[in-house]
Amino acid sequence: MEWHRVAGAKAILRPLVFGAAALTFGPAIAVTGILVGRQVPGLATPAVAIGGTLALLGPVITLLGMSRAFKEDAVLAARASGVTFEGEGEKVALPWDELESIVFEPPDAIVFKRREGEPYVLRKRFDVASGELAKRFEQLRRKASMNLL
Repeated sequence: MEWHRVAGAKAILRPLVFGAAALTFGPAIAVTGILVGRQVPGLATPAVAIGGTLALLGPVITLLGMSRAFKEDAVLAARASGVTFEGEGEKVALPWDELESIVFEPPDAIVFKRREGEPYVLRKRFDVASGELAKRFEQLRRKASMNLL
């Protein structure tokens, strides 16, 4: 019915920005060093070395950063049977009929209160704000309690 991934925009954006910056500024530094090096002796060699190093490091920075960004993969899903959370080697299934309520606790916790037992507290940031996500899942829980799913 509905699923949400852990928010990773910052983790993905950072290596892309730094990698692109290295790829852009590396050749610019090298070319500038060569052009200015004609008037200033001894400037071309270090500028080409620094620029070339940056140009080579750009893709490496991007690949390493992206591999770290995609290591954390977690999904919160609402299904006809209930709510499931899968991530970080953990798989939790919460059937609708076992849930009393789903509430948001600032700053970023979604609390699944069970009819019996301890509540399940999920402290992750998802692609949708946690408060809005808790409201959506609470509405689905109510619909499930009336057999409307």
